[in-house]
Amino acid sequence: MIIVTLTILLLFLVLGISLYFKYFTKKKTDNREFLEVEEIVFSPHAIQRIHERGISEETVLEIVNNKNSMVNYRFGNRFSLTNGEITVVLSKHLEKLIVVTVYWNKKKRKTTFHND
Repeated sequence: MIIVTLTILLLFLVLGISLYFKYFTKKKTDNREFLEVEEIVFSPHAIQRIHERGISEETVLEIVNNKNSMVNYRFGNRFSLTNGEITVVLSKHLEKLIVVTVYWNKKKRKTTFHND
């Protein structure tokens, strides 16, 4: 009886660990086919953060279009792209990418504001 119980517990443990890694860890990929969309739009929040953080919209678009940007999946339809210095969080809706927010990585933040 104890062996059966331990076997069942072990199976649940293995199943739980595999589900955790499948659904709750970031996945990195080089497959960028999902980025091929007709339109890229900036959310109001992203526009605010771009100006606050001194990052240009052109820089954001370069990161999105650069095949060397690292892709990190997040929950649902959100993911992020980074060039190592700046991270762009995006959300995909049908044939549209929405820029959710943009931020400097770690200590590489600029303290100046971007004036356009």
